[in-house]
Amino acid sequence: MSIWRRLFQKSNKPRTIPVSLSRKEQYQRKVQRYLQILAASNRALEIMAQMQAAFGGESYYSPAYVQVSSAAVLRHTGEAIRTLQEFCRDQHKHQELGEIFAILANRINAELPPKFKTDAEMEQESSVASRPILPFEQQRLASPKLLASGQAYPALESETPEELIIEGIWGWEPAAAEAAREVRRYRVTRDQIREITAPETAMAPAPAASQPEPDHGGESKANNREPQPLLQEAELRLLADYVRQLTDYHQSPQKVEWGLGAQRQIVILRSRPLLSPSPPAAPGLASQARPELIISGGISIYPGQTVGPALPLKTDQIPDYRDIPAGAVILAAKPSLALAPLLSQAAALVVATGEPYNHLAFRARECRVPTIFNSGMAKVDIAPGDLLTVDATHLQVYAGRAAFPEPIPPVGRSTAVAPEMLQRLRPWLFPLTVMDRQDEPLTPAACQSIHDILYYTTAASVDEMFCLSLRGQVTKKDGVSLVTGRLVPILVIDAGEGLSAETPTVNFEAITSIPYRAFLSGMMSIPWPKARPVNMKGFISVIGVTSTTPRSEEQLQKFSFALLSRNYMNFSLCLGYHASTIEAHIGANLDHNYIRFHYQGGAASLERRVRRLQLIDGVLSRLGFKVTLNGDLLDARLVGEPTPSLLQVLEILGRLEVYTKQMDMVMSDDGVVLGYIEDFFEKHGSAFSY
Repeated sequence: MSIWRRLFQKSNKPRTIPVSLSRKEQYQRKVQRYLQILAASNRALEIMAQMQAAFGGESYYSPAYVQVSSAAVLRHTGEAIRTLQEFCRDQHKHQELGEIFAILANRINAELPPKFKTDAEMEQESSVASRPILPFEQQRLASPKLLASGQAYPALESETPEELIIEGIWGWEPAAAEAAREVRRYRVTRDQIREITAPETAMAPAPAASQPEPDHGGESKANNREPQPLLQEAELRLLADYVRQLTDYHQSPQKVEWGLGAQRQIVILRSRPLLSPSPPAAPGLASQARPELIISGGISIYPGQTVGPALPLKTDQIPDYRDIPAGAVILAAKPSLALAPLLSQAAALVVATGEPYNHLAFRARECRVPTIFNSGMAKVDIAPGDLLTVDATHLQVYAGRAAFPEPIPPVGRSTAVAPEMLQRLRPWLFPLTVMDRQDEPLTPAACQSIHDILYYTTAASVDEMFCLSLRGQVTKKDGVSLVTGRLVPILVIDAGEGLSAETPTVNFEAITSIPYRAFLSGMMSIPWPKARPVNMKGFISVIGVTSTTPRSEEQLQKFSFALLSRNYMNFSLCLGYHASTIEAHIGANLDHNYIRFHYQGGAASLERRVRRLQLIDGVLSRLGFKVTLNGDLLDARLVGEPTPSLLQVLEILGRLEVYTKQMDMVMSDDGVVLGYIEDFFEKHGSAFSY
C-alpha cells in the first residue's frame, strides 16, 4: 500500500470524552472540540480556495503543489470529522460521514500520482514549445509531507542585480499564520549567500513535526533534534536558479513558493507575479468621455471584465434566479449562499465583504463569473439598472460602459501535468452540491464532495452547540460568579481565554470573551427597568399564568449561565419568567460568523407574550436576522457578517434584553407593538450602523 493511502487510513473511531470529567470540564471540552472543528474546516477551505484559484488562473503551479495541497485538505477534513464524532451526543450519528469521506479520499488519492509524459513525449513537446521545459516540472514526491517550505522573490530594493530573498519555515501549511512561526531569511546573489535571520532562530532545532518518516505513513518522528540550518548552500543555489528560470519564463519578477521534500529535494510549488497587475491606463467610453471610477479595491475572487445593468440586492430579499435580468451585475452586502443560484444569470458579482474561502466564492469560481469581494461598496449609491463595467482583474468598477485594451495573451505552458491532475480532482473537492438540494435534509448521505463534508461538519457542530444550553443542569460549583451590579446572578465557565482570571468572583473587567463583552456592555448600558405599569387585565393575566404554570416558580429560582471562550459565547439568560439563549461566534471566516437567539416564556397571557415576541421580531428583522415564531417561542439567526457588525448587533441585543423585561405585561393590544419598536431604536439603537 502506498504512503498516500496509508496516510489517510487512520481509524475513524471517535475518541470519547471520559465520563470521569466534571460537568465543568465536559462543557469546556465541548467548546474546545467545537472550535477545533471550525479551525480544521477553515484550514481545509483556505487550501482548497487557493487550489481552485490556481486552476482558473494564469500562474504556474506544479504537480507537487497539487499533491501536498490535496494531502493537507484530506488531513484537515479527517480531523474535523473525527472531532465531530467525539463531539456529538450520538457518536454513531456521523459514522456514515466517515465512510463517505473514506470513499472520497480513496478517489482523490488514486488521482494524486502525477501522470508524467515519457521522455519521447517530452522531447517532442520541447521541440514545439515556446521555451524549454523547466527542469522541476517533472519532479516527483514520494511523500505528501514536506520538511520545510517558504517563498523566494527578487530583492527589488537591492543595488545588486539578480539578488534574491529566500524565506523558509519548518513544515508546510499555506493557511497558517506565518507570524507565529520561526521564519528564516537569506539573501542570495550569484556570488554570495548571506543569512539575515537572528542567530538563535537561524540554528534552532527542526521541530519533530517536520521530520516525517516515509516508512511510517508520513507520521512525525523526532529522529533528529540537533540544531541545523533550514537550507544548505547547495539547496539555496539550486532554488535561486529555479527562481531565475521562472522569472525569465514569465518575463516579470516572480514570488515563488518552494518546498523541501522528505529526501531533501527542492520542489517548486507555485509561482505568481511579485507585483500586482496595473489597471489599464485610461479606459474609455463609447462616447470618448472618461469613465467614473466608483469602486476600487477588494479581493479578486475570479478575474475578468464585463458590462451589465446593476442589480443591488438585500440579503433578505433575494429573488428567484428566473426573475433577474440576464447579464446583470449583482451587488450584495455579504457573501450569502442564497446568491449562488443567481450566478448562472449574472455577468458579475460585487460584494461589500467576504474572503476567498467563503462558500459563495467557490461557486463564483466554478461558474467563472468575474467577482470582487470585500469591495467596501456600502458607501456607493448605485441604482437598479445603472450600467456598470466591472474589472475584477484590477478590482475596479466604473459607471457606464468602459472599453479596455485587448488583454495580453498569457505565457503558455509547455506541460499540463498539474492542471490535468487538478481537473481530475475537481469533482471530489470543490463543488458544494448540498446547496443544490435545499429541499432535502442535510445528512451525511447528501455529501458528494469534500466541500460538502466541510459544510456538513460545521452545520452539525453549530446545531450541537446551541442545544448545549438546553440540556443538563449547571450548579454553582461548576462556574465562577459574575458580579454586574444588576439583579441577575450569572455563573461563568471559561472554556479558554473567556476570562482573564478565575477567582470565585469576577467582574466585567475580567471578561475577555469578545462577543460576550459586547453583549454584556449592552445590557449594562441602559437603566434597569422599573416595575411596568400594568392595568387590571394585565395583572389578572399574570396571576392566571403564574398560578397554573408549574415551571414559573422554578424559573424564578434559576440563575443565568455563560459558557465563554475568546471568540465564542453561549449565554442562557433567565430574567424573571422568561428565558433566552444567545449564542455567537466571531472569526475571520464570515461563513462561520453567526448569532443565534432563542427567546421563550413570560408571566402574562399567551396573547401578550406573543405581542412581545412581535416587538422583538421587529427589532431583529431590522438588524438582518432571519426570525421564526412559533407560539411564545422565537428563534432567530444572523450569519455571514463581519466581526465589527456582529459586535454592534450583540450590544443592541443586550439592550433589547433589558428593554423587553416584563414588557409582556403591558402589551395590551396589537397597536402598541410598532410604537415600542420605534421607541427602542430611537432610544437605544440610533447610534449604530446596521
